[in-house]
Amino acid sequence: MQRALLVMLLVSLLAPAALADIGLRPQRQYCGVNRAIPVTVDVPTGTTVVEIELIDPVADAVLARRAAREGSVDVAQLFPVLWTSRSEPRVLLAQCVADGRRIGAPLVLTPMLPPRRATDGLTNEVVTAFERRDAAYLKRLQDLPDRTRRELRERVIIDEPALVPLSGMRVTMLRNVILETEYGEIEIAVLPWIAPRTSQRFVELAAGGLYEQVAFHRVVASDPQGRPFIIQAGDPTGTGAGGMGAWIDFEPSTLEHSFGVVSLARRADDPNSNSSQFMICLSRGGCAKLDGLYTSFGRVIRGADVVLGISAVPVGPSDEDDPMSPIDRPLEPVVIETARSVSTPPWGMQLQPVTRPVLRR
Repeated sequence: MQRALLVMLLVSLLAPAALADIGLRPQRQYCGVNRAIPVTVDVPTGTTVVEIELIDPVADAVLARRAAREGSVDVAQLFPVLWTSRSEPRVLLAQCVADGRRIGAPLVLTPMLPPRRATDGLTNEVVTAFERRDAAYLKRLQDLPDRTRRELRERVIIDEPALVPLSGMRVTMLRNVILETEYGEIEIAVLPWIAPRTSQRFVELAAGGLYEQVAFHRVVASDPQGRPFIIQAGDPTGTGAGGMGAWIDFEPSTLEHSFGVVSLARRADDPNSNSSQFMICLSRGGCAKLDGLYTSFGRVIRGADVVLGISAVPVGPSDEDDPMSPIDRPLEPVVIETARSVSTPPWGMQLQPVTRPVLRR
């Protein structure tokens, strides 16, 4: 807590213009393979030593540090490993260092790779049987009980291609998303090294205005076993059936669903039906079953009390005369008043993920 308050104090002491003008800024968002990755370096007046660090965010390790200069710099020339590494390409960060001090938000260097194809378990079994011309197995699949078919539908099967060509790098600034509600602000640290495409889309939707005046349309304070589950928003219609008008293909994620983790919502029987709806987890016990089945991509770093406040609102059927009406709709709408993306502090100065407060008796 003390570290978090210190970081917020340091940030508040710097003028917004100064924060925007120091560090690294991409000159273009997309850079083809084996080509230059141009960025602009801005440092405070009087800086004598300028460096750029290449950071592995998963390991939280500096892979290399190179001398740079103010003005235009080619990151690919400083770090040839970006194009020559024989290992599987992964998301890395470029961080500006001025006189030994990290300044500005890091840049996210995301390899441009073809997405891996995801299918539900039943479709995968049918396609496999068809490819093998196994008529008997196709007949068995057709005769499966409804419950078994539903369970197969809810599985996610990832196709791992033998060849994954690298097309280049996408270069963006690392940004958080802040949702402002009547209960207060929720700040979300987006993790592009966990789910790159999903993270980028979420930031774009927040910055583009899609989430403004959008309600939390689903609140499940506890599952049938009494474990805290989720709060859900992101549907402009407020019905749970809407989205941004396009799909986001399923993206495998290793981030466990626990309190404060943000994940995309989708239809249970279609891995590739992700759109703009997202959910915030309320507990590990209630949400562990989501691991591997939904794309988790961020963590709440500020606003745990806001999340819990929303989870405690009274809910009920949206239409008492309709027996199919959702029973987890807040009786009084809880609306995201504004949503915006903000540059993060330098690497290592970010706030830590929130934890679920322990109630004292």
